[in-house]
Amino acid sequence: MGKCMMATAAIVVATCLAADPGARTTVRPDATREALVNPGMGWVFYYYDNSNWNYGADTKPGDTLDWFPGCSTIYFRLPWRDLEPVEGEMRWDVIDSVAQEWIAAGKQIAFRFTCSESGYEFAVPEWLPAAGAKGGFHQMKRKGRDDPGRRVYEPDFLDPVFLAKLENFLAAAGRRWNGNPSVAFIDVGSFGMWGEGHTGFTSKIPADRARKIALVHARLHKKHFPDTPVLISDDVASTSSKDMADPTMAALREMGVGLRDDSIMVSPRPRQWFHDGWARQFVKSGLPVMVESRHFFPDSVPECWYEGGLYESTIAYQASFQAIHWWPDELLERNRAEVERTNLRMGYRFVPKEVGWPTTVRLGEKCEILATWVNAGVAPPCEELVAAWTLLDEKGTVMWTCVDEKFDFRTLPPTLEDGEKPVKRASSVRFGWDWPYNGNYYGTPDPDVRHDGTLKRHGPRVPTLAPGEYDLCVSLGRRDGTPRIALPLKSGVGATRRYRLGTVRVMVPAGCGTGQ
Repeated sequence: MGKCMMATAAIVVATCLAADPGARTTVRPDATREALVNPGMGWVFYYYDNSNWNYGADTKPGDTLDWFPGCSTIYFRLPWRDLEPVEGEMRWDVIDSVAQEWIAAGKQIAFRFTCSESGYEFAVPEWLPAAGAKGGFHQMKRKGRDDPGRRVYEPDFLDPVFLAKLENFLAAAGRRWNGNPSVAFIDVGSFGMWGEGHTGFTSKIPADRARKIALVHARLHKKHFPDTPVLISDDVASTSSKDMADPTMAALREMGVGLRDDSIMVSPRPRQWFHDGWARQFVKSGLPVMVESRHFFPDSVPECWYEGGLYESTIAYQASFQAIHWWPDELLERNRAEVERTNLRMGYRFVPKEVGWPTTVRLGEKCEILATWVNAGVAPPCEELVAAWTLLDEKGTVMWTCVDEKFDFRTLPPTLEDGEKPVKRASSVRFGWDWPYNGNYYGTPDPDVRHDGTLKRHGPRVPTLAPGEYDLCVSLGRRDGTPRIALPLKSGVGATRRYRLGTVRVMVPAGCGTGQ
């Protein structure tokens, strides 16, 4: 492969004459059933949740849950008080110290910063009321769980002082993480119990005021995280309504905020969830959706948690993310088959069903690669992805890359109840750049003088890609040709996220060796 053009002119000419410009290679790659770890999708591990020991306390330092199929993201749900115990002094080390190993492993992180928690008397910093922010204490009243000794402080979520201090905090967080590719999303967590937007256990804020609060807090998060996905709980609008024309949901979609439902299997069937219809509206708008099941508690609520619920909610919501809302080893042990089944559908899963290309291409001449693609997942990606067609030599070195910038894989339809929707795409490519030194541009070329005084003379043509045989690879990623995501194919080239399809023979243009 990659044979140098310094072979004799007779061999090059003979190879040119032997080339069949009409011959094509067609392959139908076999898709695997492997769990993919890709940005913007996957299982989300709740390292801090409800308290600073759920559920990361049992994981060893440096454990990035590679053993949990499809786990892509570590989630930090933390009360504001823990991150800004003194006004203006941030404790980001609480996150960084755990996050660094996950980022190094190529995974992502996510956040929710809360202002009301059932397990904390103060979820906001205790200096906040002293700074003049309004709020008050409430007795927690949950059905069957009333605890006269438990009280929680709840801020006035529209108080100007509270909002100003909250914005300072979000601005500091945004300076660190907005637009960071290692961040999967941030929740709007500053309103309601557990950051879910409801106050039924505390102040029982009327619906109209609650919706106003939700939009104010969503705008604050979008202001400081304009380049990072922002999600919000469905409960900010209703805990049960299915009104598809809900004005709060419409306003949030218009704002570009994604949706999450934290109430999957909290109630028994047929009320195991309510807002899959809303979720599909968000996905149709190109926004991400996450679903969170109740804490597993497998032996205490069998009437709520049922086999198939994780998978079914993923399909119903077209979810990109699913929660690991328990000790991950136990959740996986008891639900492994369902986790593996869910991995085949969650988020996006791009499969090339068929790819065809010219068996022989001419250096620098336009040719066409035809590919049929499907998205076997239930959702589109939330970032732009384009295809790159790359030639590798026998050492795996990139010799040439052509990017098809005209097709964004976000437009590839996901696979839902009506089945796969294959899309055929023709990518126009040119492999190599033939730089003629034959008098057309520069006349007879002068030799180049090296630093050691020797001369390097060029022939009639100077190719930037030597004629020979190369591996043709496909990848999906950025417009500069950098691979970004994993595909379910066996032919991966190491950890590059490029996948071999077959070989291409590169020839010099017609009339090679003649200077024409």
